[in-house]
Amino acid sequence: MTTIRADAARGPGPKHVAVFGTGQIGTFTIRALRARGHAVSAADRRPDAGYLQRFGRHAGPVEVLDIRDAAAVADFLARLGPVDALISAAGMTGGLVAADPDAAQAIATTGTRTLLDAAAAAGIPRVVMVSSLAVYGPAPPGVAALAEDMPAQAPPTAYGRILAAMERVVADHSGGLDRVVARVAGVYGPNRYGHGSHSSVLVERMLFSAAQGYPLRLQGDAGDTDDLVYVEDVGEALARAAAVRPAAVRAAPAAPGGPEVVNVGTGGVSTVSELIDGLGALFGGIDVTLLPPDPPRPPIRRIPLATGRLDALLGLRPRPLAAGLRAYLTETGFAAREPAGAPGPGGSV
Repeated sequence: MTTIRADAARGPGPKHVAVFGTGQIGTFTIRALRARGHAVSAADRRPDAGYLQRFGRHAGPVEVLDIRDAAAVADFLARLGPVDALISAAGMTGGLVAADPDAAQAIATTGTRTLLDAAAAAGIPRVVMVSSLAVYGPAPPGVAALAEDMPAQAPPTAYGRILAAMERVVADHSGGLDRVVARVAGVYGPNRYGHGSHSSVLVERMLFSAAQGYPLRLQGDAGDTDDLVYVEDVGEALARAAAVRPAAVRAAPAAPGGPEVVNVGTGGVSTVSELIDGLGALFGGIDVTLLPPDPPRPPIRRIPLATGRLDALLGLRPRPLAAGLRAYLTETGFAAREPAGAPGPGGSV
C-alpha cells in the first residue's frame, strides 16, 4: 500500500507538479497548487485558456496533447526537467461518455497506463489519479457510508465501469510509483462551456436561474440525494495529495503495494429539495418546478462517501453545501451577503 509522504529529496518547500487535464477539477487543482507556491506545468487535449486563467489563476502555456499518445507525453515530461508529482484529471464525464464510450474507455485505461509508464521513466515519484464515487456499486444493507476498503461491487453505470477499469490499471502498475486514487463525490462549481458532470450541471442551472430570477423546469425528484462537494475543495485535496506533507497514517488495511485510495466528499448527502432551499435562501427565492422523471423511477438514494481517511491523511474537511453555494456565487460574481462565521474548508496540514 502506498503511504502518502513528503518527497524527502526535495523537502517540504515548493514543488513542480505536472497536471494533465484542465477541465473543472484540473483547473481548480492548478489554482490550489499555485496558491501554495508550487510550480505547475499543464497539458490538455482541448484546453480552454480563458476558463483556466479565470478560475485556475493560471496564464501560462498549456501543452496540447492526448494522454493516449505515449511519445507526446514522454516528450512533454522530458522538456519539463525535474517533476515531483503528476496529477491526472483527464477524462470524459456526463453526456460526453454516453456520446463516445469507446474514447472514454481508451482515455481512462490506455491514457492512464501511458501516464504511469511515462512518470516511472521520468523518475516522478508520485502520481495522483482522479476517480469517482461512481466506482462503488450498490451498498450492502446497513452501510451508512461508502468506505475505500469496501469489497468491490459491479458499478451500475458505464461511467463507473470505465473508472473502475482505470483504477485496475493504477493498481496493477509495477513501476514503483507512489500512487494515490481520489474517488470524488458529486462535484459542483463553475463549468467549462459544454462540459460538466450531472451534479455540476444541475447545480449550475439552478444557481443561474435563482441569480437571474427566471423560472426553471427540471425532471427529478425532490427526494433525490447526493454527496455534493465544491470543486475548490476537490482541488485542495488533490494538491495536498500531490505536494504536501500529510500524516503518514493508514485509516484501513489495503493490499500491500497497492495505491492509496482516498474518498473526497463532504461525508453527508443533500436532497434536491435542500439544494433548492439553499439557493432560495441566498437569493430570497427561486422558481423551480420539478417534473416527474421520464421514464418513471423511484428517488435516487445515494449514501455519502466515508471521509475519515481524507481527514486523517490530508487534514481536509470539505465545506458543507450552504458554504459551498456561497463560494460558488462569489466565484461567478453574483452578490450574496456573507453570514457571520460562514465556514470554509476545514482542516490543516
